[in-house]
Amino acid sequence: MQRFLSAHFCRGGTSKGLFFQDHAFAKVSQETRNKIILAAMGSPDPDGLWGRNLFIIQSSHPPRAWCRSPRTRLCERNGWDVVYRFCQVGVREPELDWGSTCGNLVSAAAMTAINWNLVPTESVLHSMANEESTTLPVRILAANNGLIVTAKVPVMLSPSRTVVPITGGDAVISGVPGTGAPIVIETPILQAPLRTKHSRETLSIDGNEAS
Repeated sequence: MQRFLSAHFCRGGTSKGLFFQDHAFAKVSQETRNKIILAAMGSPDPDGLWGRNLFIIQSSHPPRAWCRSPRTRLCERNGWDVVYRFCQVGVREPELDWGSTCGNLVSAAAMTAINWNLVPTESVLHSMANEESTTLPVRILAANNGLIVTAKVPVMLSPSRTVVPITGGDAVISGVPGTGAPIVIETPILQAPLRTKHSRETLSIDGNEAS
């Protein structure tokens, strides 16, 4: 018997990925989940022509009574709106790597979360009463490394008075055709940006100095 799962395919920067909500796999085993992911992404691909990425986004305000309240309190205490879990899908081999993450698709994760109504929008609804558009900050917990990243997404009101991402704009990314809405990503810096604490260093290589 065939079953259907809702998914969202979206570009973020120079990357593109397939997004699922966590409850899509709530009633299946990890083995079945992995098979679904591999099949959805067309892995393995013996020709190896296309790189593939898969992403799962989990709501901090899920539409399930059994975890809505606890996760809402957890969200408010720890300062995030959604959880972003990344999986790299093998091309030639049916392999899944859950140990890395993808910064490019943070913007896509934020837009997907807004489209799925996973992000509280009360904070911007009042300000949009007199404006056509505004910016909605989406706080994303990257599950693979534990960092909380903020994506500032341009949004507007739809005809049904719901907050939706703005897709059109004049932002340009090298290697990506066309233009789109600019999304600002704020990533915490956990270490000093200059490891030696000097803005300039001089190195001696085979008797020659370079700086």
